[in-house]
Formats: sequence, structure tokens, C-alpha cells
Amino acid sequence: CLIVPSGPLLRFPFAALVDPDAPSPPDTWNEMRWLADAAPLVYLPNTLMARADERARETGDLVVFADAASWGERLGAGETNAIAKLYPKESVRLYRGADATEDRWYTEVKTGRPSLHFAVHAFVDPALPLYSFLDLAPGGDHDGRLSVYEIMRLELDNPLVFLAACNTALQSEAAPGSAVSGDEWEGLTGAFLSAGADIVIGALWAVDDRSTADLATGFYRALASGARPAESLQAAARAVRDDRGPFWARRAHGHPFYWAGFTQTGR
Repeated sequence: CLIVPSGPLLRFPFAALVDPDAPSPPDTWNEMRWLADAAPLVYLPNTLMARADERARETGDLVVFADAASWGERLGAGETNAIAKLYPKESVRLYRGADATEDRWYTEVKTGRPSLHFAVHAFVDPALPLYSFLDLAPGGDHDGRLSVYEIMRLELDNPLVFLAACNTALQSEAAPGSAVSGDEWEGLTGAFLSAGADIVIGALWAVDDRSTADLATGFYRALASGARPAESLQAAARAVRDDRGPFWARRAHGHPFYWAGFTQTGR
């Protein structure tokens, strides 16, 4: 299911739309039927991308940046360790804490075409989206703030970028005189797409650490089994929603807050 949102719909979680043909009323959030159950959802910034053929290429090596030193852990250790175990040792590079520097990011994207996973904090400024940034560790010639305008200046060729951080899918339509064209978005997701990434996964709101860790791990597990990214995100969201832990946890994680905020943009 392809979605080309604009205006207020840029912030709308289409995955949380309720199936009108579902039996009513369900007893718990877990028993509800959502649009996310009907088909994998893919967001696109313009209709031109909707008409283009889907690019089917391997996601390749994975480079992970987690828990930048200035803010401590975001439950990133368990998340990233679980993800790393799904890849051969020679195909994954994990940078955590003081090692998760902006310098290393530049080195990785300039010397290869890996998939990228960020389990860090993000700071989003709706008024000045070009100054929104991912909070990496400082080092070398860089302050650790990987900003939208810095990303857009690069030529990337990454098949997948997973932004496991708050508000990373929030976008603004390009204003007149903006650095991007009128049919593109300003924000972290739009920056990676504009720079050349194929697919970006991000969050529409401030996310829960634990359910995000579970969702990210489930995503890569499905991806490793051969599913496409959109199918993997759909399966991971369903797994979070259908968590078979204690009853109170199942009810809590069934709410769309915990799983519907993550979107795939690009294909």
C-alpha cells in the first residue's frame, strides 16, 4: 500500500486506521484489526516515486551507531547486540558510546554502501528542520550533531537507514526558497532520501525505548529470513502488538503508540 501524504497527513499514523469490516467491539487493543494488518505500508514523498519500479537490492553490511556518550544508554545495548547476532560477524560493525562518533559515520558512508541503524537520541526542530540532528558522539573535527543539512550535502548509496529514535519521521513540506525542491520533505527522513538512501525507517512521535528495541530486533529478524523491508516492518509491529508476555504488558504494547509510529519511506 503506497501512501503519498501532504500537509497535516505528514504526521498521521495510517497504520493505526481501524479496519471498518472488523468485528466489534474487540476486548483488547491486541484483538483490533488495523490497516497495518491488511498490507505493508510504504510512504513516498511524491507520486513520481510511486510510479518508479521498486528497487530490489540486498541490504548488505550493517553499521550500527548506539548510545552516544553524551546521553548514556537508550536501551540500545540489548537492541544492538540482538541485531548484531542476526548478521555474520564480518558483515556488521557496531559503534557504541564514545565510539559512535560523527567522524566514524562519515568514514563509513564515504568508503562503502552499508545499511545504517541509529539507536541514538534525535532532536527535531519543526520551525528549523534543517537544524534537526542525530546525537552522535563528538570527535575529530565534528561536534557529534549529525544534522539534516549535513546529511543532504552528501551523496549516499545506502539501501536502508533505520532511525530508531524519537520523531525521526516527522517531515515538513519544502517551503519556497528551501534547499530542497518543492515535492520533497525537510527533516531527517527526507534528508537521507534526498542524499540517496533507498529506504528510511523512522518514528512519527517520541517512542518507548523497550517496544522500539523489540520492534527493531523483530524487523531485522524478518529481514534476515528473506522478507522485504516493508513486510519486515509489518511483521515486527505485529509481534510487538501480540507480545506474549504478562497480560498487562500485552495490553500496553497493543496500543498503537507502541508500534504504529514507525514508518517506511522509500522503496
